[in-house]
Amino acid sequence: MEMGLTLKVTDLGFSKILSKGETTESFLGTPGYIAPEIMEKKNPYNNKVDVYALGVIWYELIAGRRP
Repeated sequence: MEMGLTLKVTDLGFSKILSKGETTESFLGTPGYIAPEIMEKKNPYNNKVDVYALGVIWYELIAGRRP
């Protein structure tokens, strides 16, 4: 009997609704998967941070540990 593998990628992102004019100095997420520029507050959130997190996940799947 042949066993197939199934890979599931889920989005476990967090969000927060801010009132008009409200800003936040904190963020939610797992530090090992957050892009460095977000942690250093150099760039706003964009699709590149998702690519970074996916790269960390792929690395972890291949190497068995986070980079």
